[in-house]
Amino acid sequence: MTRLFVLLLMVISLVAAPWVPLAAQDTDGSRDRRGGTDDSNARKRGNKKKDAKAQPLFPLATREDPKIRLSSRDQRSIQKILDLSQGEPDEQAKAQTMGEELLANAKTTGYTRAFVNRVMADIRLEQDDVQGSVDFLQAALAADALSNDQHYQTMLVLAQTLINEDRAEEGLAVFDRLVAETRTDNPDYLIIKANALYQLERYPEALELTRQLVAAAPEPKSSWQRLLVALYAQTEQPLQAAETLKLLIAADPTDKALRTNLAGMYQEAGDNDAAVAVLNDMRAQGLLTTDRDYRALYSLYANIEGHDADVIAIINEGLDKGILEKNVQVYTVLAQSHYFSEQIPEAIAAYQKAAELATDGAPTLNLARIYATEGRFAEAKAAANAALAKGLSTPGHAHVLLGQVEHNLGNRAATAAAMKEAAKYPETKANAEEWLRKNKVR
Repeated sequence: MTRLFVLLLMVISLVAAPWVPLAAQDTDGSRDRRGGTDDSNARKRGNKKKDAKAQPLFPLATREDPKIRLSSRDQRSIQKILDLSQGEPDEQAKAQTMGEELLANAKTTGYTRAFVNRVMADIRLEQDDVQGSVDFLQAALAADALSNDQHYQTMLVLAQTLINEDRAEEGLAVFDRLVAETRTDNPDYLIIKANALYQLERYPEALELTRQLVAAAPEPKSSWQRLLVALYAQTEQPLQAAETLKLLIAADPTDKALRTNLAGMYQEAGDNDAAVAVLNDMRAQGLLTTDRDYRALYSLYANIEGHDADVIAIINEGLDKGILEKNVQVYTVLAQSHYFSEQIPEAIAAYQKAAELATDGAPTLNLARIYATEGRFAEAKAAANAALAKGLSTPGHAHVLLGQVEHNLGNRAATAAAMKEAAKYPETKANAEEWLRKNKVR
């Protein structure tokens, strides 16, 4: 999906009329929004539409709506560049060349210059040249010759483009100018400000604005409600987030992400029973169909005390169905859950599988720890050395473990040697040196 198409999708609800040149504007304010210049079509529509006027998008704007009069030549030029810009890449290239020529011509002024800049902005955005698009949008505004609707729609697109490019501070400044000049209270526009405030991490302001917009809307858009959920989460109000999530789920019961987030909010609020109920309902309805689904579910269970059996069951179910990817993380969590459930053979087996898949020695070191705890010192020694050979981010811990194992095996010299090695690493230096002093090892 191209960037231009994405942008158009985002602003489509904000634009009441297609982006076409204004061929003429009567002194009484009525607009002719046709792309061409043939007046015969308009006459054929009948007298009953003769006095119809397009409703302005910004009726309270303080800017005087300019009277736009174009020559036939200018009308043809802007219609041609508009048509080319909406065509295939080769036609867009022609539009760009045509636009550059028009803008280089000092005789291109007023509405024509503003409109060409606006079309060039769309072309640059289509080419992923965001800064180029911003420059043309600003030039279109600086020309100050578009109709009020087009002028402020351009300002709106500029604000949205900046916000989408993580330039929320600039986008917010443009948007505040729009509101100041138009005095608009259109919620479809104001939600853009809420998004900008969210990006700027001004969460209380964004929350207050979004909450007002959602409360005032007879049927608030789901995107607004999702923003509200995010803002409640950022302001540490998980139960309020949960209430909004329930409304979203009621509207779309098949959205698994919403249910997972609901469980997470309950967990954040300390209501583990409610979180578990949501997760069990998901399993019962067969909503776990992807690796991500299973990972989200077992991760939530893993963080709730007393649910190791559920973690084991979910992981094994996902593995058996071929949905859950076999990787280090999965087998490590499985091993930990077995270990906390005092299922030692199963924990060892899971750590062995994790060790086979790992690129470092971390799972192997955990395996060594279990062997040592179980009194299987020879196996613990072999696993600790294997972990060191494979590589560890904190090797000192493996040497301390080796020292403990050698001590239990009665190998005093090997114990001292292992602790000397442990003293070389910052994570174990202090404890190892203390042991060496107490045992008078030099």
